[in-house]
Amino acid sequence: MGYELVLPPDTQSEIADFILNEFVGEAEQLAAANAIQLELDKLSANPKLGTSPPGPFEGRPIYRFTINVGSKRLTAQATYKVHTEDGLIVVIGFGRVGPVAL
Repeated sequence: MGYELVLPPDTQSEIADFILNEFVGEAEQLAAANAIQLELDKLSANPKLGTSPPGPFEGRPIYRFTINVGSKRLTAQATYKVHTEDGLIVVIGFGRVGPVAL
């Protein structure tokens, strides 16, 4: 049984900005969008893929994954909440992990 994936407008904007800022050209951007969707589909099938970070201030799980498009290899992360009773995974944050290329 998989969960339904919910991407609030803010998260959708974060994903779109990531794709537009990190990948050049329509082909790379489409490949990146497909790679992200594939990873989010994996997360909706198994919400235990994410790990909870240590520390007292953050209890939401984070799922990190690598996006390989052309010669680029970037690590991204999705922060999410699982609503077991409703069968939902709400992605509440998305971004790049690691240094930004200049």
